[in-house]
This record gives sequence, structure tokens and C-alpha cells, in this order.
Amino acid sequence: MVERSVVRRTLYSVCLILGEPNYMFEDWFNVVSRFTDNIVVFDSSSCVRAKEVASVYIEHKCDGDFNYSFMRNECTKHAFTDWVVHLDVDEYLDLKYLDHILTYTEESAFWLPRFNENKPSLSPFSDKQARIFRRSRHHYEGWVHEVLLPLPRVFIKGYTIIHKFKPESECNARHLRYVEVWGKHYSKRYPT
Repeated sequence: MVERSVVRRTLYSVCLILGEPNYMFEDWFNVVSRFTDNIVVFDSSSCVRAKEVASVYIEHKCDGDFNYSFMRNECTKHAFTDWVVHLDVDEYLDLKYLDHILTYTEESAFWLPRFNENKPSLSPFSDKQARIFRRSRHHYEGWVHEVLLPLPRVFIKGYTIIHKFKPESECNARHLRYVEVWGKHYSKRYPT
């Protein structure tokens, strides 16, 4: 009799911040749900479909301030597993080999390259995001552009988040909102 080797698989939860508009949710869910059934959704848009399919659904009526660290940390807190992956509804990451990467690592967080398929008036560009980490060892801080602390030490090449931007009018409105929120936050912390 031939014994099969047992491969230890690391389970992870996928966390999503869902805001207005939520028309991209169904496509996002169809991709992610092929790899995990541990999906935590922080929803400020009252998406009926997200409420039906999420493992954990956190409904939050936004008070006008988009504190992304708070939203990401709330998702992380409700995750089922120690490893979490944070994605936005307009981002895609091939999760096919993630179990393998997480099983054989001593690290607790990773930087990932992100390719931004930009709005038509700008060229595509790349940046890096800290989106895969052990929730027992890391948390987010910051308002509009949050940062994971402590910072990851390892950058995974060849495992890229694809960020598909929304229509240009939506991007412009979102950018103006970020500037407004950041300005309010900055003026509270550093009054003139």
C-alpha cells in the first residue's frame, strides 16, 4: 500500500470594503468564492447580494468620513482565520497558489505589486500594497491611504493585484472626496 503525503493547507479569509457604487461586487464575488468561503464584507452601500453571500456581513452607515484603517481593521477582527487577504471590489488577485505560499513561510505579512489599469486620461502605473498578513500580528493605521503596521519585510514578485479603475467621472469624484476627508482630518490634528 502506498501512503499519500499529507499537505498542510493554510486557510485564509478574504476581507472586502464595499462602498458606492457596488455594481462590481457580483464579478468580484464570483472570482473570490472559487478559492475561499471565508469572506468578510464591510458594506457602506447596503448591497443586498453581499448580505446574502458573505460569511460575515458588517453593515455600516458611513458618517461622511472614510476611515479606511477602521474599515479594514473591522473586517480583520471578524475574519475566521489568522491569515487575511484584503481586496477592494475593483481589484483582482489570483488566489490559486496562496495556500502554498502561506503554508511554507515564516513571514507574517507581504508586500504585493499592484498594477493599476488607470482611467483613460492617465497611463497605467504600478505601486505596492500590504494586503496579506496575519491578523494576530498586524493592523492598519491612517485615514485615506492606510498603512499596515508593522511593515512587511518581504515583497512577493509575480503575484500581482490587478486594479481596474472605475469610470473617470467616478474616479474624479472619489479623489475630491479623499482630499476633503484628508483636509478635515489634517485640520483636526494640526489646527492653525
